[in-house]
Amino acid sequence: MNTHVPVVIRFKNAEEDVKFPVRKIYSFKNESEIKGLSLESGDWLFPWKYNQGGFDLALLDEGVVRFFQLTLGSSPHSLKLHLFRSCLEEIGRNADVSAVDIIGLVKKENLQKFEFEPPISHLRNIAHMPVLLQPIVRIGCFSLSL
Repeated sequence: MNTHVPVVIRFKNAEEDVKFPVRKIYSFKNESEIKGLSLESGDWLFPWKYNQGGFDLALLDEGVVRFFQLTLGSSPHSLKLHLFRSCLEEIGRNADVSAVDIIGLVKKENLQKFEFEPPISHLRNIAHMPVLLQPIVRIGCFSLSL
């Protein structure tokens, strides 16, 4: 198995960096292409289209789907959770999903001042997921320390 260097993030108000594993990277044009994938922890989804459904990258990490949204925009930044729905449904066909983590990635100099607006919707009635998923929303920046 070919693994990659982990993605390292420094979160807002955190003292230490967090490393996210990279096992495989899958690119896709639309969410229906996720259907046939056999996803495992450490697998990343990279949409060809920028800002596909509100996110730029997604990671399956020990049952947690982590959506990453890269932003240079102003604060507060809106979150439209309904746009994450189809990707979550497709991931849920092939993997057990216990939680959702939405991570806004900003420039390091914007880390402490950037904010998301409160989410405008819930992740309700997602196929293959019996629970209401209330996402954790965090702000971070890429860290160069490994």
